[in-house]
Amino acid sequence: MGSIAKLSRNSFPDVFVFGSSSSAYQFEGETNKSGKGPNIWDTFIEEHPERISDHSNAKAAVDFYHRYKEDVQRMKGMGMDAFRFSISWSRVLPHGRLSAGINEEGIQFYNNLIDELIKNGMITLNEPFMFSVNGYDTGTMAPGRVSTLENYPGQPKISGATEVYTVTHHLLLAHATAVKLYKEKYQTCQGGKIGITLVSHWFEPYSTSESDYPQNMHDYVGERLPKFSEEESKMLRGSYDFIGVNYYTTYYAQNVEDANYKTIGFMEDARVTWPGERNGIPIGPQAGSSWLYICPEGIRHLLNYIKDAYENPTIYITENGVDDVNSSSLEEALNDHVREQYYKDIFDNVLESINDHGVDVKGFFAWSFLDDFEWGYGYSSRFGLYFIDYKDDLKRYAKNSSTAMGSVDDFSRYSFPDDFVFGTSSSAYQYEGETNKHGRGPAIWDTFTEEHAERINDHSNGNVAVDFYHRYKEDVQRMKEMGMDAFRFSISWSRVLPRKFSSS
Repeated sequence: MGSIAKLSRNSFPDVFVFGSSSSAYQFEGETNKSGKGPNIWDTFIEEHPERISDHSNAKAAVDFYHRYKEDVQRMKGMGMDAFRFSISWSRVLPHGRLSAGINEEGIQFYNNLIDELIKNGMITLNEPFMFSVNGYDTGTMAPGRVSTLENYPGQPKISGATEVYTVTHHLLLAHATAVKLYKEKYQTCQGGKIGITLVSHWFEPYSTSESDYPQNMHDYVGERLPKFSEEESKMLRGSYDFIGVNYYTTYYAQNVEDANYKTIGFMEDARVTWPGERNGIPIGPQAGSSWLYICPEGIRHLLNYIKDAYENPTIYITENGVDDVNSSSLEEALNDHVREQYYKDIFDNVLESINDHGVDVKGFFAWSFLDDFEWGYGYSSRFGLYFIDYKDDLKRYAKNSSTAMGSVDDFSRYSFPDDFVFGTSSSAYQYEGETNKHGRGPAIWDTFTEEHAERINDHSNGNVAVDFYHRYKEDVQRMKEMGMDAFRFSISWSRVLPRKFSSS
């Protein structure tokens, strides 16, 4: 992001990476094609369309599945160093288990995407909290399970609010197991790094009163909190080469007295609320989404805290961005001055953490390279550096903010360390599309959007998304044009292992 006044990549460490981010379901599309199996979001949207604000889905998304090549070129043109993407495992393992067989078409798609990124001089490298709490406590995301009936009356209630902790427990074990496997079998020959990405807001105290400091959450959860064995704890400890941080916003933290809780769930166990206002005054300007307040200084506080609390681990900012509501004209959407200023302020704060506090930040990935399927908000929220015309064949248009990583007129990458990586991010369901084609099996989001279309703001789904499945080559070229160094993506495992069982 290169045209931001007074900033230069020289201001950042030599090893700093600038990039953008994506997620498979939000980008790819092709949710039920190309051998992909259904995932929890396919099911969630189908069953609860009312939980998506615009009742949309990601069956097409932004068609990254077909347009990835041109999109990679766009990233390159933006000057991105990297692209953080996710793999749709229902595209790779469409039946959910390795024994049930892999989807060769899904594997080939990700091989093609990685080849396209490497060919364009990029490196290829997510949020257990969002998956566990929103999927198994509040029910706002796939698979839509709830701890209480408060949010969605009439939905099945989870007895004792245990699933959110059980899921988190196994996510951590899966992470540690993957790290152990990679370090033992692949790291020496591949020279790669492995870590975990955690989403974290920054919190300011609502008041200075000691009574606002909550009792240890463990005391409230008790036996519902799974225990790790000594061997599991040893495997988990230090199971990362880097920490990925997804930062979007800041809230106040306010204690809530026990007497006010008549139900149990994750937030009830925490005995805390996260208000975005104090005495009627917002903590920052509100962005397009109701949950997102613009607080760039929060990223500095968060980075400094991580350094001080966790012995200065290597950090990559794997997601960061700001959205607008999908109601502007094309001209207005492309002149995204709020986003341009936001990234300037973010980079100012990241540089301050690096230079003044000694935080070991190695890279930045913008969320997102393209407008995409934004989970419960469907397509009504736009985070992209590129505008997607959902009414005209998912055409891509560069927003003003897309030039920020490519131009060096005022903002130079030399402000950052030499090894800093700039990139963008994605996730398989949000980008790919082709959810029920090309051998992909169903994933939880396929099921969720089918069963709960009402939980998506615009009743949409990721069946097409942004068609990254077909357009990945052109999208990789776009990243290249943006000057991206890297692209963070995810793998749809239901595309690779469509039938859940590894033996088939």
